[in-house]
Amino acid sequence: MTACVFCVGTGVGDGYFLMLHSIPKGTHIIHYGGTFHFDADTGLPDCPQLKILRVNGSIFFGAVEHVEDAFRRVDHDNPRQKHLLIVASGINLIDISGAELLAREARRRRAMGGGLYFYFMKDAVRDLLRKGGYLKDIGEENVFEQGTDFIASLYPRLSADVCRGCEARIFPPCATLLPSGEARSDPSER
Repeated sequence: MTACVFCVGTGVGDGYFLMLHSIPKGTHIIHYGGTFHFDADTGLPDCPQLKILRVNGSIFFGAVEHVEDAFRRVDHDNPRQKHLLIVASGINLIDISGAELLAREARRRRAMGGGLYFYFMKDAVRDLLRKGGYLKDIGEENVFEQGTDFIASLYPRLSADVCRGCEARIFPPCATLLPSGEARSDPSER
């Protein structure tokens, strides 16, 4: 009887844990005027090519479907946002299912002509990705340390043709240069 009560209690506890932790919170981030706004509804424009998301929570077998849905929502909301930067400081834990998802998403975004990037990834997460070989799919060059100017690295990867017609001019280099390095015809237009 004691073993049965223990099993039921453990099952209920595990179920409660999964219910609480299987849906990582995602926050849209908008860069405007040199600052980042961590809010899904700032009313400010978004870059038409680069989506920045902050993931708060673990990416493990119970959360993979929810994280993958968030990636697909980016595609649905703006199909031109082929580049996705994950602010990863809120990811505390990742398991093999999560690592496989991230590697798969990196390959998928590259095939679309974009990329998957990470900013401020915790060492434990990076170590698991590296040890499992998943970082090869993501690319070491696509993981940016805290304090790195990731916009300087990512901006040249964007399409100059899309930027040429963009009026949002979200990032500092947008005001004067196209991603190709070509000067804007009228940098004062904003």
